[in-house]
Amino acid sequence: MGRTPRVARQPLDGKGGAKVTHLPKPPNEGVMGINPKSFLALMGVLVLGACGGDSSTGVNGDARGTYTLQSIGGKALPLTVSSGATSTTTFKSGSLTIITSTTFSETLSYETNTSGAVTSTTSTCLGTYTQHGTSFSFVETSSADPNCGFTYSGSWNGSNAFTINFNPGAAAYYTK
Repeated sequence: MGRTPRVARQPLDGKGGAKVTHLPKPPNEGVMGINPKSFLALMGVLVLGACGGDSSTGVNGDARGTYTLQSIGGKALPLTVSSGATSTTTFKSGSLTIITSTTFSETLSYETNTSGAVTSTTSTCLGTYTQHGTSFSFVETSSADPNCGFTYSGSWNGSNAFTINFNPGAAAYYTK
């Protein structure tokens, strides 16, 4: 499946800051589809997502466990959005797993339908995170999967829910 560069999360520039990039034309747009996480940025313009609390001092609890994706931008899954004149993307499921005190994985399953041709994709990205109170900063490891290698923030409610901010207003909400 063709990938459109994500605008929701940007890779680090190697100096600790987010890289500012101009989006190139998507490869094979209209033929192969669009990167589903790009819709998180689009949804940020259309729908304001819920945001969790924030504490900026120290580690506050153990967030380890698996959290299941419930909604994106306040819209429950499965969520279908238009990705072109003849294409749709349906977000089917996802999970965020806090593995250790510094590592995580994020999985997203989605389908693209381009002129009746349906393609199912599951993308899993691994990375590290830092925790400051209930605020988290996630840094994905770059891999052969073009959906991986990005940086984003999130908040934890202290027990059973995460709000991940791929883009302001396009928050993904996960629960245990």
